Amino acid sequence: MRGVVHTLVVPVQPTSEETGRHPTCTTGDLTTDLTGDLAAAVHAARQGDEAGFVALYRDVQPRLLRYATVLVGRDAAEDVTAEAWLQISRDLHKFVGDDWSLDPHDHPKRFWSIGLRGWYDEHTYNGYHQIRQRFHAPWLRTFPAEHIHRLTGPTPERPCWTLVIVGRTVRRWGFWNRGTWLPWRTYVDSDNAKEMKSC
Repeated sequence: MRGVVHTLVVPVQPTSEETGRHPTCTTGDLTTDLTGDLAAAVHAARQGDEAGFVALYRDVQPRLLRYATVLVGRDAAEDVTAEAWLQISRDLHKFVGDDWSLDPHDHPKRFWSIGLRGWYDEHTYNGYHQIRQRFHAPWLRTFPAEHIHRLTGPTPERPCWTLVIVGRTVRRWGFWNRGTWLPWRTYVDSDNAKEMKSC
């Protein structure tokens, strides 16, 4: 593998198994309790519902602020998280299944992944040897564009939520099939893609 993957796992208070809420989060005077259901909060926020955005913010901000404090210190953490919220609705990812191809892929940009809820298994490769590692939120990981992997594990009933921040485009990206790299468009249109579909 080219490049280096950095992973920082930040301990936080556990969520309540009964409510699914972070113990420090409250719903205030919201008429609809969306905090325990991140999917509903995201959907409502994307529709312009202020209560949905407030619920999303109250659920995610305490953890996001802790991540930023570890990375940049307490003084700059508020500014960093404020900038993140400008991007958050566009860059919030919900994984509900395995990557669609059994072949691994790389990326066009460096990216940072902040695990908010749930888990996934990441499959990386050392030659033809596959290495599987499970990641449980919370995490902060950064990957070079050349990082080759495949993600599995989440389901619609047990999704994995991440906030992804990307850098500028630095290369073409694609899939690795039997040790050969193929540009993504070539791969998607090929028989290899049909043969290696995971679903």
